[in-house]
Amino acid sequence: MKPTPTIRCLAVCFFITIVLTSFTTAAEPEFFYYYRGAKKPLELNQSELVVKVHPSPATGGDAARAAGFAASSSALGYKAEDGKPFHTEGWIKLNTTGAGDKIKQGTPKTKPEQLRRLLDDLIKRDEVEFAAPLFKDAKGRPINFTATILVGFVDGTSDAVQLDTLKKILHTKSPRQHGRKNMWAVTTSYRNGLDLMEVANALALLPFVRYAEPNFVMPADLL
Repeated sequence: MKPTPTIRCLAVCFFITIVLTSFTTAAEPEFFYYYRGAKKPLELNQSELVVKVHPSPATGGDAARAAGFAASSSALGYKAEDGKPFHTEGWIKLNTTGAGDKIKQGTPKTKPEQLRRLLDDLIKRDEVEFAAPLFKDAKGRPINFTATILVGFVDGTSDAVQLDTLKKILHTKSPRQHGRKNMWAVTTSYRNGLDLMEVANALALLPFVRYAEPNFVMPADLL
């Protein structure tokens, strides 16, 4: 029995739908932020992340402090050599190879789920102020972000709407104007960087918000 034209049409339409759905899914970035309405993909550093620890009177310098923190996180799969100083005082870069392998021994997880588990485990430690992903720029250089969200409103947005929007950001510590009018830097007490990214991305989709993004620390030639 030969397929009728209607059946052939339905089969072709179904095939096209599957192809387009697969293409869209494949093209969707796992990590991203919005800037002026455009989704900007972020390339994850697969084997490292960063933590900001509370000030400590510990001696021995930044390198010893970083190695000591990693060594004291051995229950999570880290070793002393996994901890390195990163940028300014208090920031530590951790190699996650060992910790990641330990997580993978359980139920298989997606990359974002694995990263969230790594960050959640670290922020359970009292000395950790903030833990966040580490990304790479086009030249492979590290890009990280702080616990601050930068928000810019569309010109003409009333002060009342701006302040009301900022008040809805959970864990806000101190919103302050940043640069010219309608631009704000919102310092938060978020401890997991993925939570902060989700809040920033949700804000960025509001029609009166021009941009909302984590406060990225990146090479000067990218600014």
